[in-house]
Amino acid sequence: MRPPTRAPQEDLDCILNPSCHDSPTVVEHPERPQKPALSDIRDPLRAARTRALACGAGRAPEGACVVYQLVLLGESGAVERVWTLTADAPEGVLRCAEEALREIRLPRFRARSLGLQVKLRW
Repeated sequence: MRPPTRAPQEDLDCILNPSCHDSPTVVEHPERPQKPALSDIRDPLRAARTRALACGAGRAPEGACVVYQLVLLGESGAVERVWTLTADAPEGVLRCAEEALREIRLPRFRARSLGLQVKLRW
């Protein structure tokens, strides 16, 4: 009978934390940047922000402020999740603005995901 072998620490860590297989340090596409450049984020965000602000024009109270958290996926550059952190606007305005922010598309990047906060004020 063979004595039991010890598993390497890395394997034990992966058993305890299965997300280790989704590590953002894995380089599958070296031609892609690790994270998008500011210039890659600015234009799509500006366009989506303009559409989102149009949702509240005449419907949101003056000075209303909403902060959204977005998670964008590196593999597609698309928005995976959007949620409201703070909100001072009617529900219809919030939904419309959220849909506008979901349309953001960035160039693909190597990291698993990227988080952004977007603040809208009317």
